[in-house]
Amino acid sequence: MHIIINALSARSGGGISVAAAYGNYLSKLFELERVSVVICPAVAAQVEVSERLAHSGCRIENAPDSFRKTMNRTFGERSFIHSLINQNENSDTILIQLNGMLPIGFPLALKSVLLVQDPSAYVAATYGNARSRFGSWIRRQVQRWSLARADLALYTSNYIRELITSHHSQLPAVNRVVYNGVPELFEEKAFQEPVEPNTFRILTVSNVARYKGQFDVIRAIGKLNRDESNGVKFYYDIVGAISDLERSALMALVEAAGMLEFVSLHGRISDAARDALLVKADLFAHLSRCESFGIPVIEAMNEGVPVLAANLTALPEIGGAAAVYCNPYNLDEVADRILMLAKDSGRRRAMVEDGYQNVKRFTWDRVMQSVSAEITALGQDR
Repeated sequence: MHIIINALSARSGGGISVAAAYGNYLSKLFELERVSVVICPAVAAQVEVSERLAHSGCRIENAPDSFRKTMNRTFGERSFIHSLINQNENSDTILIQLNGMLPIGFPLALKSVLLVQDPSAYVAATYGNARSRFGSWIRRQVQRWSLARADLALYTSNYIRELITSHHSQLPAVNRVVYNGVPELFEEKAFQEPVEPNTFRILTVSNVARYKGQFDVIRAIGKLNRDESNGVKFYYDIVGAISDLERSALMALVEAAGMLEFVSLHGRISDAARDALLVKADLFAHLSRCESFGIPVIEAMNEGVPVLAANLTALPEIGGAAAVYCNPYNLDEVADRILMLAKDSGRRRAMVEDGYQNVKRFTWDRVMQSVSAEITALGQDR
């Protein structure tokens, strides 16, 4: 059997983590089979995927540099994947699409698996101008076409499975929720009070966009910092890729709110630098309006950081009872939750302990055992 993992859609931290995990674990679990991972070496995120797979049993297949452009990839990936199949002279092939959508024109004769983990085409909060709304409509049509032709769909939460299946009636024969994971469970750390008295550090690790919640946190802590009676000053570290347009809008908000000394925009940084910020953080905020899982939430819990999350999408399902939730559309509620957690160290301590237990539900070992069982069953169904 030849397993091809198409990672050409990996463009951000979450995509990198998932692609690397699938490559590493499937190459071990199917050590007698061939496992290939398709990347574009002109895309920095996909180069990082290949680096994380350097010591795995995977074979890295480099697509043309032109695939860095979405349009070229869309119309070229089918022929490229076919060339891999022909080169290996192996008709017993299973293709895993990490973006949940088949290449246009993909033949029905080949077995295919969709990892459905991107709800953005179905979530109005992510829509911007008319062009982006049209793009979302196109993606929904491709998703519908893919689901009608795939053999197996894997979902990263019950939330996204219900969202997708409520829109499309023709589905694969098998639909399973497998979740995502963290690579390893870290040693539980002792709870720590804020390093500096009367200060409270908040961290978000996520691509920066209006629907991801960073703007909401800035507004909330701006309100809190203007109220001297709180007795606490709130600082906010933002980690994640950001476009020039979003950077300008975010910094304009920071300046207008008088928050320049309280907000630090780090951009994309190394894992070590991110972990250093997690150690300093008193609270991890993830107020995204569009999440099919929420890897940053369990990564924060894994590092012993209390989590404040949006009460929307998959986040309550993933955070469970270990997180505190708020309505990201309600500024007063966001600010109240932040202030409550800053004042209640006992609550934060309990959240840290609960977080360590919650993360145990989402190890990559457990996730990939489920995935490999589904792939094995699919490979035998011929």
